[in-house]
Amino acid sequence: EADTVCGKNFDGIPARVMSTPAAVRLNAAPAPFPVVAYRAFKAARELGMPLWKVLPGLMTQWDKMYVVAQFGAATESLKAATIDGDLEQNGVQFVGQCQGLIGDIPSVDDLVQEIMREASEVSRDNAAAFEEAIQSIEDDEIVSEAIR
Repeated sequence: EADTVCGKNFDGIPARVMSTPAAVRLNAAPAPFPVVAYRAFKAARELGMPLWKVLPGLMTQWDKMYVVAQFGAATESLKAATIDGDLEQNGVQFVGQCQGLIGDIPSVDDLVQEIMREASEVSRDNAAAFEEAIQSIEDDEIVSEAIR
């Protein structure tokens, strides 16, 4: 958990994000409305959404649309992290609480070897359990035949 930041100031929705300089900065306080509106309109334009579809909602359902606008405003930081790989200056990456518990990052080869080892172990255990179940069924059948 030490490597994560929790809050709703980033995009208006309570969430856990990786602790990056941008995440700490953006979660420190809610963004002022003009900043949120500018970023939301910019995101809408990038998505090809006409502004006339955004404006009526802002005027009639302020509380709901403000949250939507905040989330739209967050897309720039999300893209910086997930597409550009910028976790140092501008990026914010959503994560779960387990992200802070990751202790190592193995190579692909080591990871595949570990998965294969664990799969082989599980397969052996399942085969042994299956054999025991078959033997138990056969033993029950022998007892049933003897009783008749």
